[in-house]
Amino acid sequence: METSCSPRKDGKYILQVLLPPNRGRLYVNYVKGETNQQPSQHLKELVFNFLKEEFPDQYYDELERQDEDNWQKIVQKRVDARKKAKEKRQQTKKPK
Repeated sequence: METSCSPRKDGKYILQVLLPPNRGRLYVNYVKGETNQQPSQHLKELVFNFLKEEFPDQYYDELERQDEDNWQKIVQKRVDARKKAKEKRQQTKKPK
């Protein structure tokens, strides 16, 4: 059975995991209580650890660097947009 897992517009993937009630409750309670993490963050770390173990360090490290560069670009775009919006608000203010 083949399923489609396509990236969002920003390139990120959304993975959804449905766990049965009892084991799901056990997992959520354990992660929150013992690791002080949200379950989604814990799963994300499990995926990254799996990838790091399965692929050569050089390959994984390059992808990690690319993801970090992409994140920095996103942050910079937000900073620039806020700065531009602030400048625009200041220009449209009427002097008293």
